[in-house]
Amino acid sequence: QRLPVVLTREEIRSVLAHLQAVTR
Repeated sequence: QRLPVVLTREEIRSVLAHLQAVTR
């Protein structure tokens, strides 16, 4: 069973920033 992943706003921002940096 997959556990629900709860991301805080800060974690989401960091992930989005990382994705934007990788996907140019």
